[in-house]
Amino acid sequence: MQHHPMKDGGWVTTHEDITEQRQQEERIRHMARHDALTQLPNRLQFVEKLTSCESAIVRGEQIAVLYIDLDHFKSINDTLGHSIGDKLLQQVSARLWGTTRENDTLARLGGDEFALLLRDVEKPADAAAIAERIVKVVSALFSIAGHQLVIGASVGIAIAPQDGETAEELIKNADLALYKA
Repeated sequence: MQHHPMKDGGWVTTHEDITEQRQQEERIRHMARHDALTQLPNRLQFVEKLTSCESAIVRGEQIAVLYIDLDHFKSINDTLGHSIGDKLLQQVSARLWGTTRENDTLARLGGDEFALLLRDVEKPADAAAIAERIVKVVSALFSIAGHQLVIGASVGIAIAPQDGETAEELIKNADLALYKA
C-alpha cells in the first residue's frame, strides 16, 4: 500500500492485489516439499517429519519407518515407456495411501521408492501387518491404458527405539532391511 499526500490537503492511496504473487509463492513452497508426479511428500519433507519424531522416541513412543521398493517396475518402464510407468506410479501411490492411517506420512523418495512413517506403533507386529497389506495391494493387478500389469513390492522396516533413535539411524536401518528383503 502506498500513501501520497496532495497539495490541497487530500491524499491518494494505492493498493496492490498480491493474491497471484502469494499463490505463486505457495506453489513454489509446495513443489519444494512434494513429488511432482504423485503429489506425495518428497524425501526432504519425509526426513523433516521423521526428525520431528525424535523427541517422541526419547519419550518412549515407538515409531516405524517402512521403505518400499517396487519389484519389476523398471522392466515395465523400459518396455512400455515412461508414460505408462508414470501412470503406474500414480496408481501405486493411491493404493499405498489407502494403507495409511491419518497420522502416518507416506512419501515418494524418488524413482520407484516410497517410504511410510508410522506413529504410535504399539508392537512390531503392527508395522509388519501394514507391510503385508502394502505387498498385497501393490501385487494386485493394475490396468493402465489397455495393459494388465503385475508388479510387487519389497518392504524394509526399522522400528524406534530398538533400530535407532535418530532419523538418520532409522532411515539407514530401514534401507538395510529393504535390501535384505
